[in-house]
Amino acid sequence: MTVETQIQLTEREKEVARLITLDLTYQEIADQLSISIDTVYFHIGNMLVKLNARSRVGIAVWYIKAAA
Repeated sequence: MTVETQIQLTEREKEVARLITLDLTYQEIADQLSISIDTVYFHIGNMLVKLNARSRVGIAVWYIKAAA
């Protein structure tokens, strides 16, 4: 599945967004991607700004719409 959008997210941010849609915790996302939990927070913070979202729910909604 390819996520196409005019908003420029990095490939890693898109992967974090995909995992958010699976309702994984921050720690589970970190474990899945073999990154630190602080890095997960960093990516999510960047996505919240780029997407003008208020929460992880906003990121998940964006991802689902973009992937459709």
